[in-house]
Amino acid sequence: MAVHALMGLCMVIWGVAYSPIAWALRDLTPLELATIRHVIAGGAFAALILASPSLRRLPERADVPRFAAVGFFMVVVYHLALYTGQEEIPPGTAALLVSSVPAMTAALSFLVLRERMPPAKLAGLALAFAGVAVVATLGTPGREATLHIAGLSGIVLLAPLSTAIFTVIGKPIAGKYGGPYVAAWGTLVGMALLLPWSLPLSVGGFGHLTTLGWASVLYLGLVSTALAFAIYYWGLQRLTATETTIYILLMPVAAVLFAATVFGQPVTPYVALGGALVLSGIALTNLAGVRAARAASAEVGRA
Repeated sequence: MAVHALMGLCMVIWGVAYSPIAWALRDLTPLELATIRHVIAGGAFAALILASPSLRRLPERADVPRFAAVGFFMVVVYHLALYTGQEEIPPGTAALLVSSVPAMTAALSFLVLRERMPPAKLAGLALAFAGVAVVATLGTPGREATLHIAGLSGIVLLAPLSTAIFTVIGKPIAGKYGGPYVAAWGTLVGMALLLPWSLPLSVGGFGHLTTLGWASVLYLGLVSTALAFAIYYWGLQRLTATETTIYILLMPVAAVLFAATVFGQPVTPYVALGGALVLSGIALTNLAGVRAARAASAEVGRA
């Protein structure tokens, strides 16, 4: 029972995070926010590494390029893209765009890893990407479907695309070292990549953070990054793939509801329609993948 409660809490933490991002961006540039968030999270992960012998060992030299790529896409590309878009794209809309990660990962796995694409998974991808198109062009309340809004939505979509890329790149090292190891070292690599670019520009900016700004970055660094990732990887070891899929679907729902009640973003018919298409497509894509994996295991068992 505890694992279900904690995984539900993890998705709520991640869903709520889109509003603190918007609040922090009132005081900081995207580069400043990405840096201070990962300095805070990196400090937490560094303490975890020092306390855990299994995390303390360095990766093998042959795997270093993969860790560098994971850090670049997981931290630098993902967060700069999301924060740049969220300067004008509201939290709930951004969350729905980012929730297309499973669909993008499935598409990239098919193209790069040549994983199977059963008809049900293909239908799920079509639904999810149709929902993304609706949210990207019509999901910003009070703004017309202009090229500017579509362009900002396209920048936000670089975030789930980068997640799909580092998931595919990191698959071999995640299997070899474990998810928590990759998350901890990937965060430190990403932080190291950000610091040379941001520190000369950011020292003055950090001094102008308001109380709400500091609360937001502390939430993002300690709760949404360090704590939530620890819960997530702990839960992955104890839940089935189907159960994990159901919990992942809670994240954008929590984001939209929190943005509506606290941030003040209205849930328009276009947001509801696009969100329903995205979530239905993700559910269909993931469940089709689970069925395909079970069928493959059954075939191996009969062989």
